[in-house]
Amino acid sequence: MHRVAVKPEDLAQCWVEAFNAGDVDGLVALYEPQGAIVEPTTGQLHAGSAAIRTLLGNLVAMQARMTVDSASCVANGDLCLGRVRWSLKGMGPDGKPFAMDGRSMEVYRRQPDGAWLYALDHPTGAD
Repeated sequence: MHRVAVKPEDLAQCWVEAFNAGDVDGLVALYEPQGAIVEPTTGQLHAGSAAIRTLLGNLVAMQARMTVDSASCVANGDLCLGRVRWSLKGMGPDGKPFAMDGRSMEVYRRQPDGAWLYALDHPTGAD
């Protein structure tokens, strides 16, 4: 069973826990089926569960560790605008250590069951 964000400010922590556990299914479950994420390195939009799974699966395969700090979370009804500071450290395909960090802009939506999911995730949108 995957962790569910019952408050919008919990969503980033749910994401990092699933990521650090290598749980691609858990990550994909945190997005609306029609949700989207922007690829940090190219700016390409990946929309829908299959595209999100591919992008996040490749990221998880790097076996990096992520930390997050929710900087802002402003909700109005069933929508929320979030901003998160994140950092990622690991080993690249070449065997050399790498580090990335950024500030994301994210749109969350409350679902009919009360859980909050990502509608749009832009990992470097607040840089």
